[in-house]
Amino acid sequence: MTTAKSFEKPLTPEEEIKYLTEFKIEEDRNAKDILIERNMRLVAYIAKKYNNAAEDQDDLISIGTIGL
Repeated sequence: MTTAKSFEKPLTPEEEIKYLTEFKIEEDRNAKDILIERNMRLVAYIAKKYNNAAEDQDDLISIGTIGL
């Protein structure tokens, strides 16, 4: 389970290819969820890079989540 301060570890390149393939070819909803969850760290990193205000940062993370 993730909290606001911790995210799942990023996927390895091999895992990413595996889940992308499962999602693309088999339309596996679980693979899609894993791809989204494991890329949340990147969303948070980018949001922090572009903004320092806590409120705006939450908005950027929300937008990034929708984008995933």
